[in-house]
Amino acid sequence: MKLAPFRHTLAQAPFEIHRVHVTGADCFDFLQGQSTQKVSSTWAFHAFLDRAGRIESHFVLWSSGSEATILVSADLKPVLLSRFERYVISEDVTIEDLGPETWWFATGAGRQAQFYPAAVEGVALVSSSELDEWLRWQGFPPLSKAFQVGELINQTRLFEAAVDMKKGCFPGQEVVAKIHYNRGAAWAPVLLQKTGSGPVTEALLLEDKVVAKIDLGNDDDWYQADVLRYVRVDGLELNAQFKI
Repeated sequence: MKLAPFRHTLAQAPFEIHRVHVTGADCFDFLQGQSTQKVSSTWAFHAFLDRAGRIESHFVLWSSGSEATILVSADLKPVLLSRFERYVISEDVTIEDLGPETWWFATGAGRQAQFYPAAVEGVALVSSSELDEWLRWQGFPPLSKAFQVGELINQTRLFEAAVDMKKGCFPGQEVVAKIHYNRGAAWAPVLLQKTGSGPVTEALLLEDKVVAKIDLGNDDDWYQADVLRYVRVDGLELNAQFKI
């Protein structure tokens, strides 16, 4: 994996996205009440859920209070816009679809990630595919396409990236909180480190039961995997076998 530009230097990558502009006196309160994340002037991942805690749409958002910029993938934009159509009743909220644009993501060398509407002069350029790989290995969803829509958010990488459990109420929050504060999600994404020399397959078995579903796109000896609750323990070493 060519992740060194983001790991060791400052680098930037383009990504294709749709921009939605939201304004109005009730803009902040509406978004704050709907999103899984606190609305602020810092770019952050957000998600809209259904009442069962499943992902309806996800996006990145910036807000100054009475206005907000939403960057959402083309395939999720209709779903996001329909959320406003369904829930904006008498609030002073205006939404404008500004269409497709190329934006830039820059981070690395210990600096906070930032989104820009144009390339930053003097910053190293990497490809969109390298950006997707970097986001994946940091536990974030891709920027330009839908990610696990319809899944319970507790069981996805979006839970860490886009959910603030201290924020307060949002649609689906009761289900998400019940799972989080009870036993946790049945399956959830983690990183696994391979310590043996044998081949790796998509399923890891313990006592003939699948306990991990592995993404075979690895980085050295590290693999991303969805792992069952009872073996999802930091530092746990498993003497397991791969399903052939």
